[in-house]
Amino acid sequence: MSTSPTVSVGIPFYNSEATLLNSVRSVFAQTFQDWELVLMDDGSTDGSLEVARSIDDPRVRVISDGQNLKLPGRLNALHRVTKGKYIARMDSDDLMHPRRLEEQVALLDERPEVDVVGTLMYAMDARKGVHGVEGSAAPIEPPETLSRPAFMHATIMGRAEWFRSNPYDETYLYGFEDRDLWCRTCGSSGFAVIAKPLYLVDESGITVRKFLRARNYQRRMVWTHGPRLVGRVGTLKHIARTYVWGAAFAVFGTLGMQDVLIRMKSQPISPEQRADAEAALAQIMATEVPIKR
Repeated sequence: MSTSPTVSVGIPFYNSEATLLNSVRSVFAQTFQDWELVLMDDGSTDGSLEVARSIDDPRVRVISDGQNLKLPGRLNALHRVTKGKYIARMDSDDLMHPRRLEEQVALLDERPEVDVVGTLMYAMDARKGVHGVEGSAAPIEPPETLSRPAFMHATIMGRAEWFRSNPYDETYLYGFEDRDLWCRTCGSSGFAVIAKPLYLVDESGITVRKFLRARNYQRRMVWTHGPRLVGRVGTLKHIARTYVWGAAFAVFGTLGMQDVLIRMKSQPISPEQRADAEAALAQIMATEVPIKR
């Protein structure tokens, strides 16, 4: 490996003892191997930090200061300490497809006008069953960032200098740190999405409580960026939709049917995609992670 790796993969984690090792396993399963992996603890109180420190590979760094700064703060910190030309984000309960890094690096190498590239993703349940595909590769215009994300959040890879010049607003949470960033930068940055699912997201952690809390951040985002992007009337329409979705999720959640709404975000998975996802999962789970003895 070169002194400065091509890609820095950053995984912030908090109380992810049950899932972190498999997330790391999917990094080791990559077809592209010129990477470093930075595992950044956010003050975990379970055995997550011990799991991270047990990995025995010079490409893996573990950073822990005992504080709980929340995800946006940790993402900004990761961007300051990584060494790679590109930075790839990943969540500690998800998996990356074995070809993810290879295909994103190839696009960024070939297209210097692109600052950030995402992918589609396979949606999984808690038992790693794949039930759909999420995301869109359609180009996005600035006004659309209020109603749909430019990227499926943790699928992104981008140029290190872009991330350092465009930090997350650390006062947003529940994914709206990303949405705020796209509202601020769409139109002045080069965005691209690979029209393939190259990431596997675990959706089992979405609860009614989290969903309703997230709507508060969504409304703040809309009030902040809406007047500039869609005008006052358009802003009010977007705000109204957040209340409609919040009420629907609360009703379905009370009935124990929130999975119905969650799966509405997904597109049907084709037989070819299902076979690809299952092959990817098998390859990941068969990959060994070196552990200190």
